Amino acid sequence: ILAVPNIDCLFVGLSDLALSMGHAGDNMHPRVQETLETIFTKAKQAGVAAGVLASSPMDFNRYASMGATYLPMTMASVIGGALREAV
Repeated sequence: ILAVPNIDCLFVGLSDLALSMGHAGDNMHPRVQETLETIFTKAKQAGVAAGVLASSPMDFNRYASMGATYLPMTMASVIGGALREAV
């Protein structure tokens, strides 16, 4: 995928990745997380932004530290996270 001309961004479906690796429902499995980090590294080397949906501020920071450069968040996760922290 990264070798396709004019690709600007690679979005990883985290649940799809985990399922394809035999870890359905376990997005945090160490092998899944290692593979995700490898994807981010290879995308950076290819000059392509790569990322995954961050479902919380903690996820956002984790994936950013792994090298993700595209980290969309839903408003529901942002607001929900802020409410959980406030209570």
